[in-house]
Amino acid sequence: MALISGELKNIWEEADYINPASETEISNAEARLGVTFPSSLRKQLEIQNGGELIFCCWCEQAEGLSFEFVADSTVDGILPVEDWELASQNDWFSNNEEISNPELLISIAGHSEDQLCLDYRKNGPAGEPGITAFFITQSPPEINSYESITRLMNDIIQFKETHEPPE
Repeated sequence: MALISGELKNIWEEADYINPASETEISNAEARLGVTFPSSLRKQLEIQNGGELIFCCWCEQAEGLSFEFVADSTVDGILPVEDWELASQNDWFSNNEEISNPELLISIAGHSEDQLCLDYRKNGPAGEPGITAFFITQSPPEINSYESITRLMNDIIQFKETHEPPE
């Protein structure tokens, strides 16, 4: 499932563009985190390095959609790649033993106890990550997953193409 560069811009709120990540920044993040990013994510980072996803601004219209759970953890936007961290090094995950293999979760966004992670637990550090949102303070933590980051980006693009922006 491939995305083209013109479509990739469509997942971001237009007023919230951040400088693109360089190839060096992306490669350094992969090395630091011990994972390989899929090409769709690398291309997205080369267009915009973090920011607000479009449907967070259109939250009422996203209600009930399969990716609605992503909205709570991305209220403050997706972090720039240089700020991504292993969940095992994130204070919100450090005292929660109910979450397995935090070294294979990459925290990319968070709003208080709502944390959004690239999830490499199923396919390993070189595979396509899922996207998993955690509500950390519940026991057990509430967990919502999406099969792949590429699929999430495609679904957000489709959402934007089929919905009018709010007034």
